[in-house]
Amino acid sequence: MTAWAMFVQERLGRIQSPGSPLYWPYVVSAAAIAVLFLKRAAGMTVGDAVRAVASPHVWLTRSTLTDVVMTLAHETLVAVPTLALGACVSNGVLGALGERAAGAIGASGWTAPLVVQSAAVTLAMMLAIDLGTFVAHRLHHAVPFLWEIHAVHHSAEQLTLFTAHRLHPLEALLRAAVQGVCTGCALFALKLLFGHLAPAITVWGLGVGFFVHMFTNNLLHSHVPVRYPRWLRPLVLSPHVHQLHHSRLAAHRDRNFGAVFPYWDRLCGTYLDIEVRLGELAFGLDAGEDPFKHSLVRCYLYPLAFPVLALVRKLRGTSPASVAQQMPARGPRRPRSIARGQ
Repeated sequence: MTAWAMFVQERLGRIQSPGSPLYWPYVVSAAAIAVLFLKRAAGMTVGDAVRAVASPHVWLTRSTLTDVVMTLAHETLVAVPTLALGACVSNGVLGALGERAAGAIGASGWTAPLVVQSAAVTLAMMLAIDLGTFVAHRLHHAVPFLWEIHAVHHSAEQLTLFTAHRLHPLEALLRAAVQGVCTGCALFALKLLFGHLAPAITVWGLGVGFFVHMFTNNLLHSHVPVRYPRWLRPLVLSPHVHQLHHSRLAAHRDRNFGAVFPYWDRLCGTYLDIEVRLGELAFGLDAGEDPFKHSLVRCYLYPLAFPVLALVRKLRGTSPASVAQQMPARGPRRPRSIARGQ
């Protein structure tokens, strides 16, 4: 076996570990919740609900095939460097702040029980990572160049658990860097309070916050608009709320930027909670603003070429999207059994 084959095998092997959102308990639990939701909220039989969740009109499309290939590429080449970057930035921020306030470390003189310290670290990390995700997400919608990178994610016309990794590598790295800044600041605040950092509470070797995210991430990009009970929605982001964010309607796109918690959207006035039925929303980008066409070449190269295309637009009086039509459109080949469109 070649070194490259061993590298790919090792990276793909992590897919079936608790650190991957594709770990089978996460996938099975998301499917089960979707089926139970359709049975209870839509009055479907279990059989009809299973068929709706496993519909070939969702899973056997060009959009979903692109998602699958980009997910494999992400897990193989991008996931590990992204985690490493986030940890490096977090440690760097913690170290830089610690040097500037060395005399203040532990100045509170408060010695809390270890369980309290661990709970505080766990909660702070959960909130900091989610805040970092929210900030990075808003930046990708507000800054034109970053939107061209993030538009790859929004170009999915079907939502599945693979859509979460329909990401340009630059977006994944930027988000990890912002999360690192937020977690570094949060850990520094805790170090000021306690004088040291207690270990976070873990499940399956993962921090509780990361563990919770793994169980919710697949539901966030489910094509089934799962709605949590009303008493739970103020505490945790309901999947149907994120489905609104992927809607083609302009009124929905700049709403609901959070990943786990709704707090940041509520504070910034971007929270929107409208109940929708299965199949009610259309996803993706309008034809005039979608330069990707589910092509892997375009998904990876167009965001990098956008500055040049923008310059060409000014010189020719055309739009980057129209110039992008000249880019190679070669994408993943569809098996003949794959359904067209939706």
